[in-house]
Amino acid sequence: MEGRIVSFALVVRDQAKSVEFYTERVGFEVKTDVSPSGGSGKSRYVTVGPKGQDLEVSLWELGGVTDPSQKEASKQWSPARSPPIVVKVADCRAGKA
Repeated sequence: MEGRIVSFALVVRDQAKSVEFYTERVGFEVKTDVSPSGGSGKSRYVTVGPKGQDLEVSLWELGGVTDPSQKEASKQWSPARSPPIVVKVADCRAGKA
């Protein structure tokens, strides 16, 4: 079985500025950008990544969690520390660890 890292999260202080940095300076493209209806902006989900690659970096804004079940866990986050990395495999049950 061959695994690939396809997504990881990066905690940032300012999501909009981080999108601008990664797209305009690093040359990444926006892969996903979803904002809640009503325009609160606090739970925006945005990912960026290298053009032509599957890799996506989720940009989580510090203090931006609105789901009550995630509030406590998010208090442990800080810029430059990340939640889990996602590894994509064809069939996780087919291989042996």
